[in-house]
Amino acid sequence: MEFITQEYIKEQAQKGEMEALQCSLLHHQQGRDATRGELIDAIESEDFEMSAGFCACCKRYGPVDDCTTKLGQCLLYSDGCCGGIYKPIREEFRAFKNSLTKLLYIAFTEAESKVCDYIQGVIDKKQEKKPELRHGDYGENDNGKMFIILDGVIHWEEDSYPDGQRISPLPNRTIRPELVRGNIFDELKAISEPLTEFRYDHATFTLGKKGVDTGRMFIETDRGDKWWFDLTPDFILNLRRMEATLRSKK
Repeated sequence: MEFITQEYIKEQAQKGEMEALQCSLLHHQQGRDATRGELIDAIESEDFEMSAGFCACCKRYGPVDDCTTKLGQCLLYSDGCCGGIYKPIREEFRAFKNSLTKLLYIAFTEAESKVCDYIQGVIDKKQEKKPELRHGDYGENDNGKMFIILDGVIHWEEDSYPDGQRISPLPNRTIRPELVRGNIFDELKAISEPLTEFRYDHATFTLGKKGVDTGRMFIETDRGDKWWFDLTPDFILNLRRMEATLRSKK
């Protein structure tokens, strides 16, 4: 096996966050996949070590207490390096390095496998495509403040303004996509299209002639259960409030 060099590690650290993560993963994959003989040779030739000098992420962010520099915090840091599992693995490596036995080699490679799984999970999460925020998206943040996005600008509901405004454009804030409750223009388009019947969860929801005349909706399930509901604004609003409550608890 041809082990990656410290020069290569330094290059990848300078390229960017993803390159550093991929390089760190490769380092640990080589520790996991190398034969006992290959690993011994690499240790003796100083081509493999369990230290900050062989970690592209450490070179990029620095092996400081919380792995945070002007570039931000290392994505591998969570309750310690590599989710808190790096230190035990380093001890496994040191034990193997001191005696080079088959049993300690197995223990180390098994530990390396855990690090590889952790780093791969971080990479997979970073590569997930996040939904893009759109014109008309609205929702509520963790503190109960409402917002709407108009022409790329986030308008936040604030408690009060001297001129009596209820929303204010504050583009310097950010929105997590999971806070979005819906899109006002999608909803306006949907409600502008006539709908007299739909199926949902083994039931038929109908707005028949009587319903149109009286403002009531008729529901009949496949089991024969039947209900009438008054489609008042309060009823519809309360349903939407319940939906928002469910979404906020996810």
